[in-house]
Amino acid sequence: MATANDSVLDRRFWSYHATRPEIFKAFRLYARKYKAKGYKKIGSKFIISKLRQERDLTVSNDYTSRYVRLLEAANPEFRGRFSKRILDHSMFNLV
Repeated sequence: MATANDSVLDRRFWSYHATRPEIFKAFRLYARKYKAKGYKKIGSKFIISKLRQERDLTVSNDYTSRYVRLLEAANPEFRGRFSKRILDHSMFNLV
């Protein structure tokens, strides 16, 4: 069971995100694309895989869940479209 690691992971995510904003922009673009196609549920790992294949982006698997939560915080219309679990000691549980 993770405890303090989640807050450490949050800090690492924000640092990673600050230096690679194009990843979140592309993640949001693909989420919108699949939502427009009528997908009720969207797979975050599927989107990350597409970013690697089609956009040639290097994306850390460590941050997949944080990208989902960031997307839901910035775009409430995506809430409930991704499966998530509760993260212990994470500020992302506020979403």
